[in-house]
Amino acid sequence: MRKILIIAGPSAVGKTTVMTEILSMRPDFEYIRSATTRKPRGDVHDAEYIYLTKSEFLDNASNGGMLEYTEYDGNYYGTPSSEIERIFLSGKIPCLVLDINGVKSLKDKKQSFDVFAVYLTANTETLEKRLYERAVVGGLSEASIIAYEKRKEANMRYKKNFSDFSKHFDFVTENITVKETALKIIKAFEE
Repeated sequence: MRKILIIAGPSAVGKTTVMTEILSMRPDFEYIRSATTRKPRGDVHDAEYIYLTKSEFLDNASNGGMLEYTEYDGNYYGTPSSEIERIFLSGKIPCLVLDINGVKSLKDKKQSFDVFAVYLTANTETLEKRLYERAVVGGLSEASIIAYEKRKEANMRYKKNFSDFSKHFDFVTENITVKETALKIIKAFEE
């Protein structure tokens, strides 16, 4: 059976960093490009997305072209089924970073592949420090503090409600060091 790897967890836990490490260790893994209706930001992350108009995105979603999708901050984000098939056809293993709702959505649907979902954790102090550093990277402002507080609250809800969604995860691990965490995830995925 074909299988995909998904990493999820709270903000600033290191999901993308760990996934990048996994991809560098395993050339047979490939990151799935997400579709979005947001505008390109002009940074290094622009290549990670397939940009669609809202109409294109919703048409695609209504025709079953999105395995899962969500609306965030007025924009849609989703996983195109065509991307997963493209990666499988190339002989590689599709990998993805999702939020908890995305994991739940994929796990709840019957797919032509297995979903191996990993939940990353970190201690509260580490998460809050990383969130604060992200918030002030462009300078300290009222907006950056509000964004920091919102993400901090969301992280606390995830922690408090973990037992409600833990059944959707195949593996839970703490992100202490990136390389060690990546190796643990690869080992668990292969078992």
